[in-house]
Amino acid sequence: MRIIELNVGKKKIELVAGLVWHLLQDAGSGRAKEALAYAAQTESDLKVMRGTESPHIGFAKKSEGAKAGQIAAAAVIADAFSDDSAGQHMLVALQLPDDPGTYMFVSVVRGVILADGDVLGSRDEIRVRFVEAVTFGGWGVIICPGDWGIPNSDDKEFSHFFNEKTLKAPSKWALRETTIAWRKYVAPAIVIAAVALGGTYGWKTWSQKKAAAAAALRLQQEEAARGQRVAPTAPPKPWPLMPAPVLFATACEDALTRAGLSGGNWVRSSINCEGGTLTVSWQRPNERAWISHLAAVRPDATFTADGQGASVTGTAYAPPSNDFAEVLPPQHSTRLRFLDLASRYGMALRIDAAPAPSAPPTLPGQAAGTAAPVIPPSWAELNVVVNTNIDPAQAAGVLNMPGFRLKKISYVYDAGAMQYQLYGVQYVQP
Repeated sequence: MRIIELNVGKKKIELVAGLVWHLLQDAGSGRAKEALAYAAQTESDLKVMRGTESPHIGFAKKSEGAKAGQIAAAAVIADAFSDDSAGQHMLVALQLPDDPGTYMFVSVVRGVILADGDVLGSRDEIRVRFVEAVTFGGWGVIICPGDWGIPNSDDKEFSHFFNEKTLKAPSKWALRETTIAWRKYVAPAIVIAAVALGGTYGWKTWSQKKAAAAAALRLQQEEAARGQRVAPTAPPKPWPLMPAPVLFATACEDALTRAGLSGGNWVRSSINCEGGTLTVSWQRPNERAWISHLAAVRPDATFTADGQGASVTGTAYAPPSNDFAEVLPPQHSTRLRFLDLASRYGMALRIDAAPAPSAPPTLPGQAAGTAAPVIPPSWAELNVVVNTNIDPAQAAGVLNMPGFRLKKISYVYDAGAMQYQLYGVQYVQP
């Protein structure tokens, strides 16, 4: 988050950029409860509401310098074209007036400021993000520096959006205190979310289990200090040991180019890339398709025991990211981001929470209960499956965000065109 001081006429105003935005689903009193639950989850003290048909709310924290009365910069920018249908889909990049090295990025889809559509970064960071978004089209308003060479874009200064005329009545964009201070009423706020997921009974059960787990862990640590128990071990982070999504997809594409698709008069049955290996498989379609036919064009093929199938494999290695400092996004906003990308780029999407890992088995010769206890992970996993006709490397670039990793890509021919199925996992803050 960033506070921007600006002189507008004889007044000095403060803008705030880098808010966390959420689309609200409920109506009436339910909307207030939903907003309060979001405030508790993000530990936010201040909010600003925007939109009537698709209401959404931005949150800020006093601990990061935000104050009531500051103006949400992204909301002002989004409202600049709100009366124009083209403004329902906006992409904006502006250089900050008080810091020429920093740029602000705002993206609006269907009149909603996206969860990741109010960010700040260096010129290069924002330009990369901007170009990735522009590539897939559908924007009614595109504003960015003229020297970026973006077609159909306008070059506007920061002052175009923030001046005496546009800020004549700034109160509608001003940050306000959350209805109930989350720090004082954080338990009731979380109860609201818990009720939505299963009722007060579920909340009490969850609270009791959490308290019991904390007490058990504390006891284990005390016993470990006395040498009576093996110290609990924290599970290793899996995502730094996995390749970044674009590198994974590029390695698969390169391996497929090397392997080729030709199988003579045999029918291609599957193409899968996972675990650093690409596998192209064929099936024997009829009695006129001989093993020698396939072997003539694919001498490297391996045949199944019954001779009805064959496959070739190739290396699709991509190095691990090794980014142990990667900050995971919150789970509640990640789902919305994936759903927005799916609707924007015509992808079919499925998101499922990964099943909880089972307890490790007792090893042979090991007394029950003597295995080293494991501290529950501080993250959660979402399994993500995407079907698209966009090239895998490009699709991976669209989907990419901290904590996202690809595990498998399947290539499928449908009506003469190649379709792609991307299987990934998104690690999030629960």
